[in-house]
Amino acid sequence: VLLEPQPANPPPGMPAIVDEISNKRSINVAMVGMLSVYLDLPEQLWLEAVRASLPENLWPVNLEAFQMGRRQGLARRRTEAQ
Repeated sequence: VLLEPQPANPPPGMPAIVDEISNKRSINVAMVGMLSVYLDLPEQLWLEAVRASLPENLWPVNLEAFQMGRRQGLARRRTEAQ
């Protein structure tokens, strides 16, 4: 059985990140940043994982993407708590 692809509904805040991010291939790291808000792991571990997964020359853009996603995740979490 083949399923027709359906457009994904991005989480609130993600369209803004997509517009602002300097390297579109880093969107997945921004999503990890959003996810990091919801999982009980220290932020430092997430950052170490990003560094361990990528060549050093890609760290700046991907760490920036992670932080953008994390900020959006924190904002969303505050909204959910209200």
